[in-house]
Amino acid sequence: MPNYNIHIHQGAHTNSHPVDLPDVDAARREAIAMFADLARDIASNLPNHPDWRIEVTEPAGGTVFRLGISAEDAALAVFSLDGRKGRPRTT
Repeated sequence: MPNYNIHIHQGAHTNSHPVDLPDVDAARREAIAMFADLARDIASNLPNHPDWRIEVTEPAGGTVFRLGISAEDAALAVFSLDGRKGRPRTT
């Protein structure tokens, strides 16, 4: 059975979990289940680590699946039409 690795990236930190699964579809389902289990922790830690990603790599090392979530403060994400950052208008 192939040995896949599920990497959980949280900001600059990464945890890897090797799993023996029969194929890529099984590895994808496992990664999605892990992501669902972590959802509450992810949501509560988004202010500290706004980028989370789960990545599945095959035995040869290539990425076969990636699932991520990213958060940003809406006040910081406002851009003008010319691409410059701007603050939201208050009236």
